[in-house]
Amino acid sequence: MSSDNCIRELPEEIGELIHLRYLDLSKNRELERLPDSLGNLYNLQTLCLSRCLRIRALPENTGNLINLRHLHTKGCDLEYLPRGIGRLASLQTLNTCPVHHDSGPSEGLKLEDLGSLYQLQGSLLIQIKGNLKDTTSEAQKARLWNKKLCTLGLWFPTLDKQSHVQVLEALRPHQDLQTLVISGYGGTTAPSWMISLQNLRSLYLYTWDGCEFLPPLGKLPFLEKLYVEGMEKVKTVGDEFLGITGTQTSSSSSSVLFPKLKQLYFEGMDEWEQWEGISGGADEITIMPCLVEFTIEKCPKLMNLPLFLQNTPLRTTSISQCRRSIITPVWPDNCDVDIYRALEDPEIPNITESRLETEIQMDSQSDEEITMSPVETEKQIES
Repeated sequence: MSSDNCIRELPEEIGELIHLRYLDLSKNRELERLPDSLGNLYNLQTLCLSRCLRIRALPENTGNLINLRHLHTKGCDLEYLPRGIGRLASLQTLNTCPVHHDSGPSEGLKLEDLGSLYQLQGSLLIQIKGNLKDTTSEAQKARLWNKKLCTLGLWFPTLDKQSHVQVLEALRPHQDLQTLVISGYGGTTAPSWMISLQNLRSLYLYTWDGCEFLPPLGKLPFLEKLYVEGMEKVKTVGDEFLGITGTQTSSSSSSVLFPKLKQLYFEGMDEWEQWEGISGGADEITIMPCLVEFTIEKCPKLMNLPLFLQNTPLRTTSISQCRRSIITPVWPDNCDVDIYRALEDPEIPNITESRLETEIQMDSQSDEEITMSPVETEKQIES
């Protein structure tokens, strides 16, 4: 079966091809459903559904494909996977994985069902749907820490954000993870395991609307890309983001923070006001010595950029929809700075006018004092 054509449906007769091992249906954008007879293909090892944009669910008997090793669903908008997929012990590839809790089909795949998929590897996007209440134990049973994934995406629902912290803490990934994406997280703190991902290369944090502080990421030794978007409660970024403590800033020993970071991106930080450098005057600390690309967008309240950016090897800087006054006075040599849709600094007319009025009053009082005779002055003091 060829990919990238206009197939709208598959005939039920496809289930008669019981010796079929490879089926590629990718990029069939008009294909909306798969026939139930697909579950008869017991020898099928690879099923490619990548970019089949209209497929929302797989047949209930997909769990019968006991020899299936690769289920390619990248670019699919899947809303439901049958719970039987948890029985596919040979499965190595499962790109998109919606799991249902307290909503949707009762027999939909659960977090705990991932625990039996010991051979999962590569890229996995878990879309948690429904109410997360009392599912911490299920998250632990997913046993993500024993799956050698290189990329993990976790999408949280908008309901019942009180349990997000416990669930995310239980979804600790394998220590060799290289790319992590967390979206829609409503907890107030980052998971403790995040700073222990010593092999992490790329980190994407989207719409963490409960956190007031960024995670302490400066000690991650191989982090190269950091994208932070939609942390609406963050007002100040400082030492905690760099991952340093007061004892470190006062220490004489040298330290390198964000040692491999090359790309840094901030967007949609509506309440962010201050970006502080290192407090305590730690001269021996180096920050972001490999940074070459910096982008900041839609941070309308930010009043400054840290001076340590001047000491990085930046090559491209993009600033959009931010105050003009945050522009660092001196950028590194050979840095291409692109500024567009800059916001003017907010005016404070009331303060200005009151100061002007005060100065006028003071001046007028001084003039009066000069024109008064010594006798009049003494009478005013006595009165």
